[in-house]
Amino acid sequence: MRVNVLANGPSKKYFKKENPEGELLLCNIPAYKITPSKVHGLCMTDGRFLKFLCTGVLDYGNGGDFYQEEKEPPKLDQYTWILGQRATKYARKHPEQLKQFNNKRIFMHRIASSTGLLAMKYAHDIILKKHQDKGHIHIYGMDAMFRDNVSSSTHKIVGRSNQEHGVDLTLEGWRNSMYKWLTERYQESKVKFYFYTDKDEMILPKPDFRQPRNVIIRGFTNG
Repeated sequence: MRVNVLANGPSKKYFKKENPEGELLLCNIPAYKITPSKVHGLCMTDGRFLKFLCTGVLDYGNGGDFYQEEKEPPKLDQYTWILGQRATKYARKHPEQLKQFNNKRIFMHRIASSTGLLAMKYAHDIILKKHQDKGHIHIYGMDAMFRDNVSSSTHKIVGRSNQEHGVDLTLEGWRNSMYKWLTERYQESKVKFYFYTDKDEMILPKPDFRQPRNVIIRGFTNG
């Protein structure tokens, strides 16, 4: 079985080019319109992002630097929402705000990681569980695993998080959490993780670390 995870970095272009078969998980704000019938679910972990969808208010900064901005939120309730820990916490604190949406919501309150890792965990633990841990997870747009100067179509709209809704992961911390999950929990997994990018190697947390054996890199440079 194949599961596709579509994040929002530059390599998302490979998904649009290939238009692959299989289950599809989105992350936060999709880079382009995708028919809801083709989407298993849209993942989000940030309570700040869910607040934005509910109220049109974005929170920025911390402490004395805190400020808010009003924007028109994107329409995303055509998809099932898969909510991580911080988004679940916000939803349960403000249930009246979610009454404006009629979509299905799945609460993954034990997953406190980034949206990308939430999507990969959901793909592995929930979808592929039905197939005895056999299958492929294909990840598009998760370029921060491979380069530092990466932009996200989501961050261009909503910026970065703030401490009121949970401390925002640094790039290094995000990579460490991804690497730890791939190596410690699923090193011997029958599932293969295919990352699409224009780089040949992952940026590893430490120089003496190796690329996980269950990770295969595909993209512009190596087909």
